[in-house]
Parts: sequence; structure tokens; C-alpha cells
Amino acid sequence: MSTIMLNFIVHAFVGYLLTWHLAVPSTVHTPEIIQSAQVPMFDSVIGIWRKSPANISTLFALTASLLSWIMIFKTTTGYEMRAVGLQPEAAGYAGIDTNTHIMKAMAIGGAMAGLASTNLVLGYKHFYEAGLTSGIGFIGIAVALLALAHPLWLVASALLFGFLEYGGLTVNAYVPKDIFMMVQAITILMILVLTKTLR
Repeated sequence: MSTIMLNFIVHAFVGYLLTWHLAVPSTVHTPEIIQSAQVPMFDSVIGIWRKSPANISTLFALTASLLSWIMIFKTTTGYEMRAVGLQPEAAGYAGIDTNTHIMKAMAIGGAMAGLASTNLVLGYKHFYEAGLTSGIGFIGIAVALLALAHPLWLVASALLFGFLEYGGLTVNAYVPKDIFMMVQAITILMILVLTKTLR
């Protein structure tokens, strides 16, 4: 809970830096990132998904999911991290350093969040602006719930949410975006209920 509350402190600090030091005058965004640092769009590289914001950072995400699965399910460190996550007291009695693994999990999660921001900042907008990542963390929690926190299932879950989000923006003039949010919520509830029932 304390780490979630720290999000607001960090958000306020980033807002201060943006407003007083980094933003282009009279705007709420930074200068555009130089061309050599931008992540190219799929359209410009292989000619698919014209006018779509999809970019090469998608491949970074797929690689990160695969490496996460290998680390969590195929290594001793991953086994110990899962034990700490499921039952920290029992893991401590078994001789596992729970605090170290909690810090490792938080550090890896932070690195993944930074990698996710490359999609928006380096691949799509090419600058950072106020509110750019607003609500993304909570969407990430919903994606993880739908995938039952499995690294490989996260890919399918994230694609579903991504298509719903992008579809909602595309047809926003005809269908309220709230409809797509309701579809997301109903999907999560159905998966959770079915999972509990099958168990």
C-alpha cells in the first residue's frame, strides 16, 4: 500500500520538473526526441498497419514476456520469488531471503514499466507530456488479473485490452468509450469467476 501511495509523490515531482525545467515554453510537453532515439513504426519498417501507432517496442514487450517466463518458471531465483509471493512466512522459514526477493521483484517491475513507456514516449508521441501515462498502471493490474499473472498469457491479455482501447478511440464519434470500459470490466469479472469456479 505504501508503494502505491508513493506514486502520487513521484507524479507530483515529475509534474514539477516538467512545468519548471523540461517543458517547451507555454506547453505541457518536452521538446521532441531526436530522430536517432525514436523507436520506428511498423509501417516505416515493414509496411504493415498503416497509420497505426504500433511500433517496434512491441517486439521488446514480447521478448520481455518470454525472458520473464524463463526466469520465473525455469530458474531457482524464479522459484524462490514465487514462493515469497505466495507465502512469505513459509518461504522465510525455508531459508529464503524474502526481503531480497521482494526488492528484486520491485526492481524488475520498475524496469518493465520503464520499458513499457518506450512505446508511448519513444515510439508514438516522441515527447513526454503531462498525463501521458495516466491510468496505465491500473490498466496493467487489470491485464495481469485477466492473464492470472502468467508472463505468456499477459501477451494475449494485453493485446485484447490494446485492441479495445484503440478501437474505442477509433469509433469514439459513434460509440461512447465507456462501452469499451464496460466490456473490459465484464471480461475481467467473467475470467475471475470462471477461474474460481473451475478450481
